[in-house]
Amino acid sequence: MATFYGDDWPNLIEGTSSRDVIYGFGSADDLYGNGGNDDIYGGWGYDIIYGGNGNDYLNGGDGPDDLYGQSGNDTLVGGYGFDLLFGGSGNDRLSGGADDDNLYGGSGLDTLSGGSGDDLLEGGSGRDQLTGGKGGDAFVFAKDSSGITTASADTITDWSASTDWIGVPIAGTSSNYREASTTATSIADAAAQAEASFTSKSIVHVFLYNSQTDTGYLLSDLNNDHRFETGVVMTGAGSAADMSYNYIIHI
Repeated sequence: MATFYGDDWPNLIEGTSSRDVIYGFGSADDLYGNGGNDDIYGGWGYDIIYGGNGNDYLNGGDGPDDLYGQSGNDTLVGGYGFDLLFGGSGNDRLSGGADDDNLYGGSGLDTLSGGSGDDLLEGGSGRDQLTGGKGGDAFVFAKDSSGITTASADTITDWSASTDWIGVPIAGTSSNYREASTTATSIADAAAQAEASFTSKSIVHVFLYNSQTDTGYLLSDLNNDHRFETGVVMTGAGSAADMSYNYIIHI
């Protein structure tokens, strides 16, 4: 294992093909783990950190930072300041920390936690778990061309109607938004119910709420083909009143 230390000046540090521990310390640093399972600490200042191959731990520290996990099952911690976190491929854990942060899971089964501040969370492909934390958070979802399955849908664990919103890749209006109760316990079952209940191709967004499990399912038909291509599970919704068209934004 190799250990590298920066100083209070801007540093460019590249790790080896094996396991490394890298400390950037002060100022703005560019830090590269390369191969191996690396631990990289940005320290103070605006740092750009790349994990490379392997299962890496990246910690931005104080100040705004850009963290890229790349391949492997990585852990990214933003720390203080406005941070951009990109998980890349693999099953990653992203934590924004304090202040406003943007978190992008990439591919794989990712866990995203915004922390305090107004955060943006986008899980990417795969079944992801999204927790906004304190503040007003945005949860962004893209089209899934294979359709909704229980294995692919993301989950929002702490939806708050008073502060949060959801971004989906299709515009709609209050007239093509519908709500209904459900006994479904999976998003696949919820989508099947929505397609059977709302037969008009003009319906774009449907929110189904299961009061027994305190779980909501927001579904979107992106192609006006009476098929819901994308959706999200919302646990702890509280009641059907905690969701409305006003919380959906076209991205």
